[in-house]
Amino acid sequence: MTQQLLWEEYRRANPDGYRYSRFCELYQRWRRRQDVVLQQEHKAGEKLFVDWAGTTIPIYDPRGGMTQVPKLFPYGRRYGRDLR
Repeated sequence: MTQQLLWEEYRRANPDGYRYSRFCELYQRWRRRQDVVLQQEHKAGEKLFVDWAGTTIPIYDPRGGMTQVPKLFPYGRRYGRDLR
């Protein structure tokens, strides 16, 4: 969810509401007051957390073959040094 999409949704529900710049200003002010923390307790190496990367990018075969849509995801090890 982007701030632009959030504002567009807000404007659909409130056609006479704030313009984008004022909405962003108020949203940032609100966001700074939030204490957003997601604490997940687990043993190191016990779990793999998966987060889909969002919209995929199709891979085109330049020789005219099939187009493929990869299903890739980033991962990281909480206590490891390398992130892939």
